[in-house]
Amino acid sequence: MDPDREHPNHRLALQAWGRGDVTKARELWNSCIAHAERENDTDWLTFYLQGFAKMEGETGNREAFHSLHQRALALEPNAPLLLLFYARDIWTVLKDREACINEIQRLETLLASDKWDRAQDLARLAYQQKIETLKAWTRGEPGGPLWP
Repeated sequence: MDPDREHPNHRLALQAWGRGDVTKARELWNSCIAHAERENDTDWLTFYLQGFAKMEGETGNREAFHSLHQRALALEPNAPLLLLFYARDIWTVLKDREACINEIQRLETLLASDKWDRAQDLARLAYQQKIETLKAWTRGEPGGPLWP
């Protein structure tokens, strides 16, 4: 992602969220999403959708959490990083162990297939390490770093 293409409202959305102004944060997230859609910038669009999803999950809006993540995944259905982030957020935000494990299995199936484009992506070993960390977290163990 080109950092120069970040919409200025992204940081404002994060600040509004941090202040607890969810209504303003939603408005700002939606403006970022609309801009990325107009620009046909899938990288930023999926980033904004998943960030907005995390906020919705933390406010208790599980339906919006899943819907926004699913919108991002639909844009790049064979992108393991998006699926990893979805599984991570299911655990870290919703604490839904079963759903997290289901998404991990979906991720492992994708990684075992020839569907994902390995160019400009993490290595399979990096994904395996991050999956093991996420599995450890769901067992209440410390695990390692998850962020790429």
